[in-house]
Amino acid sequence: MGSFVFKIILVGDYGVGKSTSIHRFVENKFRANYVPTLGVQITKKSIIIEENNIDLLIWDLAGQDRYAMVRQRFYSDTEGILMLYDITRMSSLEHIKKWYAEVSKYTKPVPIILIGNKIDLVDKREVTDDDLTRILEENNIKVRLKLETSAKEGVKIEEAFHFLVKTLMQKYNQSNAF
Repeated sequence: MGSFVFKIILVGDYGVGKSTSIHRFVENKFRANYVPTLGVQITKKSIIIEENNIDLLIWDLAGQDRYAMVRQRFYSDTEGILMLYDITRMSSLEHIKKWYAEVSKYTKPVPIILIGNKIDLVDKREVTDDDLTRILEENNIKVRLKLETSAKEGVKIEEAFHFLVKTLMQKYNQSNAF
């Protein structure tokens, strides 16, 4: 039917599973060793959704504070965001307000999918649904979808990316309707 190219970015604190989620989505593999992203890592994946050819340019932005100035440059032309936190680290959820402010400052309004990663670590969970609701409401954070995932086990990773792509396709088709 059509061809699309979308730039999507993943943001969140270091160690929340951005790179691992991308690796799971692109390669369908889990990478156990943690290697921090330095600056930005760009990955391309082609998929077909509803008979449309989609090329995704997936930007993995470093989560460490020392890269904040560098990150600003990479936000231009972003069309969708996967914002991650780690369900075993309350601080990573609390920092979502900082990430939301940053992306709001450097991007036009784009769909955001909020992902609580590492649900395979059930006994280490620190974040509850109530915590999530409180943080979103207190900071007036608007997201298109909230999901909990496991990049390690591959739980709902593909669903997160596909939901974002379908949202972008809808937005594109509506803006180009006659």
